[in-house]
Amino acid sequence: MCPTSTLWASIRRLRFVIGAGAIVPVAALVLTMGAPVPAVAGVRATSGPAVVAQGNRTDLFVSGADGALWHSWWDNGFAPWESLGGSVKGGPDAVSLGPGHVEVFVRFTDDKLYHKYIVNGTWSDWLVLGDYVIADPGAVASGGNRIDLFVSGGDGIYHRSWAPAGDWGPWEKIGTPGKGGPDAVSLGPGHYEVFIRGLDDAVWHRFFVNGRWSEWASLGGQLTEDPGAVATGGNRIELFVRGTDGAIYHKHWKPDTDWPAEWTGLGGVAIGGPDASSKIAYSPDHVDVFVRGTDDAIWYKYFANGSWTGWQYWPGSGP
Repeated sequence: MCPTSTLWASIRRLRFVIGAGAIVPVAALVLTMGAPVPAVAGVRATSGPAVVAQGNRTDLFVSGADGALWHSWWDNGFAPWESLGGSVKGGPDAVSLGPGHVEVFVRFTDDKLYHKYIVNGTWSDWLVLGDYVIADPGAVASGGNRIDLFVSGGDGIYHRSWAPAGDWGPWEKIGTPGKGGPDAVSLGPGHYEVFIRGLDDAVWHRFFVNGRWSEWASLGGQLTEDPGAVATGGNRIELFVRGTDGAIYHKHWKPDTDWPAEWTGLGGVAIGGPDASSKIAYSPDHVDVFVRGTDDAIWYKYFANGSWTGWQYWPGSGP
């Protein structure tokens, strides 16, 4: 990395972490000289990120300033950014159906829902999945390589699913409108939970288990963007939101307990909602959370060995 690139990366990092009042070691503000840097730099994000973990690998998707969807990944090193094309509007979501198989979903400028997938190293074309959506989609993969997809339509929240033995099923309405788009997690075959920002700006959720939906319930908070959630080992759910101060907040649920009332602040100054992934190949409680910063770059931090790291910059993102 050239000294100038290192300097600007450090300035971006300083603005991001200090803006939230966070205290971090000086060493955390400087990128390592000689660290791997993508060949394509300056992918300015115009949406929140979507992330998905496959073993040791993390795939990252953002909408770019050129209107296309962009993709990068980490697998013992950062990969160059690649354009996936499209004419996107808002942010994507993504799922993995196994090593080398990722599906990504996003709204286009015609307000229809599109998706594309990669299998054996080759991306498909963009395919239409929905006629009218008003916010970013949420998707989750569950047992048996099933995909459950959630969107906000003009009159409520809708759900449909896909399984390898058949085509996409019909849309079903599962709730009245909220603000923005949903996110979802799976706790095993036939058990998934969906989260959305309600009209009162709190997080609302409901879950599907044993063939039935629960009632909607509030988890509190004062959100300014869509929530992000991920399930980790031991059927634990990690939930992340952007607060009214622009910082990221977190709470978690584990079996045989209730959701805590309190939120834990993770700092940062984000634009848009967060997304999260879990590398259970590392440890059952490993969690990564990603956000778009005020510099239009992608920032992330992770929880491992009982503590959170500081915020770190994803190379090649931002101006």
